Amino acid sequence: MSKLEPRPGSLLDATARQMLTAGMNLEEARNELWRQIIAVALKQHHANLCRTARALRIHRNTLNRLIVSLRLRERVAEAKAEVRAGWKKNTLPKRLDQSRIDHKAA
Repeated sequence: MSKLEPRPGSLLDATARQMLTAGMNLEEARNELWRQIIAVALKQHHANLCRTARALRIHRNTLNRLIVSLRLRERVAEAKAEVRAGWKKNTLPKRLDQSRIDHKAA
């Protein structure tokens, strides 16, 4: 059994059943899954496209094409707005905040 093979009662199995029940075809289900994965990765990497692409193990240009084709531009804009708001409030995660300090010191 592979890592991603749906086991009865698993989250992946439940998601697949829900998508089928909703009447989604395979392409729609795949696109929705990709939208969710990309949105989560963008949020985890603070809307940094290069880091997001690296985490997804795809080229940055491929990520850009997926963002356009899956209509994710609004989610990218929202993620960037959250990052900007974090800079203003100085509430970014320590890793990003530390790199900002290191850059100013240099």
